Amino acid sequence: MNWVPVFTGNPGFRVRHGMTDKRYFQVKKSRTVFQLDYRGVYVVQAQPENGGIRIVSCAHKVWPEHGKELPFAEPEGIKESFQAILNLSGLKGREVDILLPDCMARTVILELDSLPRKKNELLKLAYFKGQKSPPYPLEDTRIGIQVLSNPPSPPFSKRGVGGDSGGKARIFAVFISRALIKGLENILCDLGMEPRRIGLTSLNLYNLFEKKLNQEGDAAFVSTFEGFFSLLLFSSGLPVFFRSKALEAGDSRLFFELKTSFLYYQNQHASYMPKRVYLWQGAETGDFSSWSEELFGVQPSILEPRNLLPIKQDLALTPYELMRLTPALGMVAK
Repeated sequence: MNWVPVFTGNPGFRVRHGMTDKRYFQVKKSRTVFQLDYRGVYVVQAQPENGGIRIVSCAHKVWPEHGKELPFAEPEGIKESFQAILNLSGLKGREVDILLPDCMARTVILELDSLPRKKNELLKLAYFKGQKSPPYPLEDTRIGIQVLSNPPSPPFSKRGVGGDSGGKARIFAVFISRALIKGLENILCDLGMEPRRIGLTSLNLYNLFEKKLNQEGDAAFVSTFEGFFSLLLFSSGLPVFFRSKALEAGDSRLFFELKTSFLYYQNQHASYMPKRVYLWQGAETGDFSSWSEELFGVQPSILEPRNLLPIKQDLALTPYELMRLTPALGMVAK
């Protein structure tokens, strides 16, 4: 599967019915990615190289007062931080991509009896079925869609990804504030940059490792970051459940929140139990091995970038720094 970034900047939003747009993804030149979290922002310039990725340059800037919320209420502060990090990194080029924390958007996996033929109808259907209590009106919501599987009926019978979805179409839907996206785009444009794509952190992280992971049967992908964690469950190789929640690094509630999220899905699918658990430790997780065994019944496979992907860099990055910026490499890879 190719996880597409869920939003695009100037090129305009595209709905891709599970199909890879090769012109859009297979780019050999270097890309610049702004990766935001609750502590600060990384800017990374990297490029695909001989089956791996070369990091050309990177820099990090801590928000003036970091906490549980990103400082979007003070756009001038964000603009100053972006300008400072551009000065630090010495990056060249106008086009940039942006990674946001997963929990800044509402993300759901929906099953539909059939898919509407028109894009606008699909977006509206996803909006009303995917949100029990919409955080903002439809006209103020930016929606990203990826079709994961389709029923064996025209016009979608030959599109999408395989897998058993019980004769129903399965879509991945992401909802986020239009004002937030527009604010980020305006800040970058004011700095002379051209925003191309805006995506979510853990999905682009999964982009990077997808081909290295055993997806047969049922599996869980857990990722922790500064300020939030995400849980992605798979069945027969296809995503079936996603949840992200804001949580500070080292918070003792991590296991409780993870358990609550998993049991919510398991209560609806009593026989579900992942055979493999993959963990990305972008932040402190406590004794996750014992948690995983208690909750899932298996020991987790700890993901480390250098063990899964050839990463080349001349910057002498520490293992911690490399872990922090790895999600940005997922956006470069795709």
